Amino acid sequence: MGLSPEDAWNRGWRQTVAILPVFPDPEKFREQAMAFESDQYLASLTADLATWQKVSDAVGPDLFMTVVSDQFVFAGPMPDGPGFEKFRQTVEEDCRAQPRCVSPNIYRFRDGRWVIAP
Repeated sequence: MGLSPEDAWNRGWRQTVAILPVFPDPEKFREQAMAFESDQYLASLTADLATWQKVSDAVGPDLFMTVVSDQFVFAGPMPDGPGFEKFRQTVEEDCRAQPRCVSPNIYRFRDGRWVIAP
């Protein structure tokens, strides 16, 4: 196609974003967790770091995300504590139940990127 690597990545990202669900207003994540469901490529939502930075700015350090499959992403506010630890077990169980688990971890948005929650 004669594209530079940068042009190819940009074109691929635009094509991927075009099939992803519309992202809600970041402020909505302050009120509740949001579930995203799609047939394919949904885990690509995690790569939109600029948008997640806006969500993190609205929610604060309690923002979490799970990606147990490429068809399901769950994100929202949840503080550390016993409820978070119980939720961690649920995420691990959900991941084991998937035909192809993406990740059994819960992530926090820190310093502009997703990291595994301690």
